Amino acid sequence: MNKFMYYLKKRWYLFVLILLVCIPVFSVSVNKVTEPKETERVNIFIASNSTSGTNLRTKLKENKPPYLKEIEVFTVLENDSSFSELFVTRGLLMSDMFILPSDTILEKDHSSFMELDVEYIKSCTNYDFEYVVLDEKILAIKIYNSETKEGLLKDYINYSDKDYYLIISANTKQMGPNTEGIIYILNKFIELSE
Repeated sequence: MNKFMYYLKKRWYLFVLILLVCIPVFSVSVNKVTEPKETERVNIFIASNSTSGTNLRTKLKENKPPYLKEIEVFTVLENDSSFSELFVTRGLLMSDMFILPSDTILEKDHSSFMELDVEYIKSCTNYDFEYVVLDEKILAIKIYNSETKEGLLKDYINYSDKDYYLIISANTKQMGPNTEGIIYILNKFIELSE
């Protein structure tokens, strides 16, 4: 023990350096191990008249399947001056699905939207959605009709006087073989709207 103390006093800076390197490496390692994978997480981007997604987030997390470790809802005001920036950073880069007003989807680049397999969605949800064709592809699901004031999630989203559409990101890891996160969310939207 005396040798160790002598060495520590003489070369204390090496121990400090080792600690400074080990602590961040350990922290990053723990985060990587505990953080949900892309196939275990669903991020939803919503543009609406209010910014609270807390009730919806809470309801989506109730009785969620074991393969989904995290469900996040990010809401932004559709008329916010920073909407375009938030849509790119939080929406396109980080989200699996978007709920957007009609004017927004018409002005956006559709290459980041997934082409929808209508038969697959119908077979998994047993719901008759109205689908929207953009660029000669089925890219969106109409979830709110402004004329009839009918649609999904009316109790959770403060819709404006526009139609709203659900779009699935082309980059999502939640729509395909062995990943049913998007289908779970669609079914939960239907359940919450009944």
